Amino acid sequence: MNGVHDMGGMHGMGRVVIEKDEPVFHADWEARVYALQRAASFHGRWNIDMSRFSRERMPPAAYLAATYYERWLFGLRTLLVEQGIVTAQELATGRAATKAGESHPASALRPWAPRHDPHRPRRLHVPRHERDEPRPEAAALLQRAL
Repeated sequence: MNGVHDMGGMHGMGRVVIEKDEPVFHADWEARVYALQRAASFHGRWNIDMSRFSRERMPPAAYLAATYYERWLFGLRTLLVEQGIVTAQELATGRAATKAGESHPASALRPWAPRHDPHRPRRLHVPRHERDEPRPEAAALLQRAL
């Protein structure tokens, strides 16, 4: 995919200015966006590829004008609505659409079930393999070779 987000090697974008002793976050809100993204993704309703794609769908002019964490915020808002965690109205107003205990309108969009429980170990051991037991023909070949 070749889009506005695919800026590696593009000409005319200017030099990358490296800030001496650059802080991790330039403003408090950037740290909050980072924390929200990490917390919201913990439940496993999206993966890293979906997260990146949500940012890449930002309109090109807005993408170029946005800072790094403004792009993250756009992607997070997109995923929260698409995954049915909140509604677009709730994001716009900053208020829940329901009261505690009521059914949330976004929950009707798509029921959620975890793909796997990250805390439960998966069984990766194959009980038996043909190499686990000596084969008679292999023993005979070995005897002839010696």
